[in-house]
Amino acid sequence: MYSYGERVNGAYHCEFGFMTIGQKSPHIISGLELTGSVIDGRATATLQLKNIDWKQLNQTLSDLQNSGSQLFVGVFVTNIQNGEVQEEKLYLPIFPHKYKIDLSRTRSYFIPGYPVEVVAVVRYPDGTPAVGVPVNISIASQQDSRITNEYGGVYSAFNFNATSSFRVDVSSDGLQESKNIEPASSPTGSYLYISFTHKVYNVGESLFLTFRTPTAPTNGGYIYYMVLSRGMIITKGSLVHGTLTTGSVSITADMVPFFRLIGYYHGNNGDIIADSVWVDVRDECEIKVTVSTQNR
Repeated sequence: MYSYGERVNGAYHCEFGFMTIGQKSPHIISGLELTGSVIDGRATATLQLKNIDWKQLNQTLSDLQNSGSQLFVGVFVTNIQNGEVQEEKLYLPIFPHKYKIDLSRTRSYFIPGYPVEVVAVVRYPDGTPAVGVPVNISIASQQDSRITNEYGGVYSAFNFNATSSFRVDVSSDGLQESKNIEPASSPTGSYLYISFTHKVYNVGESLFLTFRTPTAPTNGGYIYYMVLSRGMIITKGSLVHGTLTTGSVSITADMVPFFRLIGYYHGNNGDIIADSVWVDVRDECEIKVTVSTQNR
């Protein structure tokens, strides 16, 4: 904190409350006032949720969050040198949990006999990735523990013979998200399953892919694939169709920061059988600049 360009030394008084939609002034919660010293313009004040008397408020944290209320923080700082008082008010959104768990990248269906891949992304409430966070993943009686990468992602594959729907549970720091996985349905028994090594790729690397199908078309044919990034087709190609087909795609700068690869083939009756995967690419500067000095 500054006063006339100089860092303040003095004392602060901090109060907490909440602002409800439609109110003109915040409701101050009594008993939560904090005081302390300001040294060289800096001070720290911490509010512990356990110190709030929720019975007195007749509300819970979830009630405040659901009603759209905001946390109010009012700080008054007194400069010990000249007695000047400065005031600052802050309104913060209320979130029920420290993290958000996104399971949208996990397939909503499974193909019997193929691995079930769980992809979860953990973010802070502001949308930034939660890096280095322990995550627990469970399916039926199987469990796995992972640490989120630089994009907040964790990946885990499970092998078990499921024939009916089941639930995936992903938890971290007391928060749990679940997703029901249904068995895939195909009148002709035709499926396509694309697998690859889940990680954050670098520009210049190769993405190695495996395309699996229960059977190959009797008339031969090809498996086609295309890479979509930011609404554009970046590259496309085809591979001779077999029950297990492998291929690779070179990662280029126009695939940053992520892309979706779509694969498909034509079944014996002309149906299009498709699958797709999401791939993260590390965002790095494409142009490298070297600065050097030269003696004259």
